[in-house]
Amino acid sequence: MAECDHEEADTRIVLHLKDAIERGAKICQIRTVDGDVVVILVGILHRLKQISSDCQYWVSFGKDNHFCFYDINQSVSELGEDTAVAILMVHALSGCDTFKDLQ
Repeated sequence: MAECDHEEADTRIVLHLKDAIERGAKICQIRTVDGDVVVILVGILHRLKQISSDCQYWVSFGKDNHFCFYDINQSVSELGEDTAVAILMVHALSGCDTFKDLQ
């Protein structure tokens, strides 16, 4: 993997994910308690699909009684690519990762 200067772990995770896909990974799971990671993955999935269209992307999110798995492929399929990218842009401009925070 090439060196990077990303200071935030949120975006650095994407570089590790991209590296795994380029090396042939077909199922990728990221474990996080940070909603920013989920938003970023939803927003960039279309770019990851250009590298490997058949890879499955999962996020295991939360902890204790609030733990769940998110199928990022399914989420983006339901949202549509334009909406997924728009969510990432709203997050980038506002810093919030829920629409409730925008009210």
